[in-house]
Amino acid sequence: MRIRRTSAHRTNRARRLSVCLAVVGVVGGVLQLSTGVASATVTVTTTADSGAGSLRDAIASAAAGDTIVVPASASHYQVTSGELVINKALTIQGAGAATTIVDAAGTSRVFHVVSGVASGGTVKFQGLTITGGSVTTGGPGGAGVLVDPGIDATIAFANARVSNNTVNLDMGATGNGGGGGIYDNSTGTLQLTGTTVSGNSVTITDAQACCHGGGGIYGNGGPITLSSSIVNGNTVNVTAPATDSNAGTNGLHCCGGGGGIYQFPPAAVTVTSSSVSNNGAIVTGGDNDHGGGGLYLHDGGTSVTVTITGSSFIGNTTTVHGTTSESGTDVLHCCQGGGAIHSGPILHISDSTFRSNKATVVDGDCCH
Repeated sequence: MRIRRTSAHRTNRARRLSVCLAVVGVVGGVLQLSTGVASATVTVTTTADSGAGSLRDAIASAAAGDTIVVPASASHYQVTSGELVINKALTIQGAGAATTIVDAAGTSRVFHVVSGVASGGTVKFQGLTITGGSVTTGGPGGAGVLVDPGIDATIAFANARVSNNTVNLDMGATGNGGGGGIYDNSTGTLQLTGTTVSGNSVTITDAQACCHGGGGIYGNGGPITLSSSIVNGNTVNVTAPATDSNAGTNGLHCCGGGGGIYQFPPAAVTVTSSSVSNNGAIVTGGDNDHGGGGLYLHDGGTSVTVTITGSSFIGNTTTVHGTTSESGTDVLHCCQGGGAIHSGPILHISDSTFRSNKATVVDGDCCH
């Protein structure tokens, strides 16, 4: 039996709900039935930023668990009136990364996943390109996709592309900025399968606090898994003052880098049959623990396992311009480098290639 229902949010279409009936028993001669509502498929019909049939309209009117189909188009799907906000578990399914392109054209972030996604749910981006995102105020970043804290859900990318998004922030004494392509604050798994993250960039100025980076990806909560994916040509440029409001005891303007990926706080990272290549991190000034042209793994005093299998790290670079002009307890200007990886956690590497990665450190104290 099919029931057709219309909603005020769907003036040009009716939503079809499937009611599935199953016999669960006969009690006192009465047939007992159970019902369940199947998820719906909503198809985008225009590349316009808003209005009936737009991607924005489809996201707003869809129910949790629905799939939004974004067809192939010769024109980009426009995001011109602000980021697209997702507050429920959804699949956004394109026709392929080459033909379904969601483009903010430098006007705003592209997607923002906010509170409302059910615990254990999934927000999935499949078969599309996310591009043209820009974040210049407010932080923390995530010009392609930002996922807010407090969300315990899987954020999945399958056969997708996140490319040419930019974060450019003056951070001052506030911390944690970056994630040119993706910034994930959720405690669920950030999962990339057959996905390319490329050409994204992060520029952080006046970095008086810590933990900036992730030209392609910034993980700030749960595990990150990459399978058959590419992280290529992403960049980070962090500039910290020689002295600032955090100077002296436990000066914290540190931990910058991760041209490709930055993982903080410590959570597992698994890279399988993937390529992390030609990413770059440049850090100028600040205290200690800068680097990781391909991958920066923050320890924070907790040991976690990072597993790299059947993958390649090629042509990643780190350049650190340290400083010796500041003094004080625990101001170290040290522990810089890692052309491919800067790691605190335990590394397990097998059947992988590391080639032509380079770290350059100018000034600073020790452990380069």
